[in-house]
Amino acid sequence: MCWVLHQTLGADGIWYVTIETNHVETTAAEEDIKMLLAVIPTLSPIARQQWESCHFRDFIIGFDCGDTWAYPHMLSADCIRAVAAAGCSVSVTLYPIREDDDERTKNTSVG
Repeated sequence: MCWVLHQTLGADGIWYVTIETNHVETTAAEEDIKMLLAVIPTLSPIARQQWESCHFRDFIIGFDCGDTWAYPHMLSADCIRAVAAAGCSVSVTLYPIREDDDERTKNTSVG
């Protein structure tokens, strides 16, 4: 299952949409990408037209880094081929802990 997490009209006049799956495993980007790709053929004609009119489609893999030094993660060649065939790209976003994040955590802890 997939849903629209966020949509907004950017200052550049372009609509931006974030779609996620209901998959909760943190190391399953390939499974999530396959789930999202499987939805494309099931789109309504209007939704399919909107999909086809997108000029940029990107699967963003995000990691909450914390203080971990490595996140080994792999996408298979089959997955990369399926992403390319759908006219999409893959990118990676890293979310490090910041000082203000640490302070917020300290201020909201229960104990």
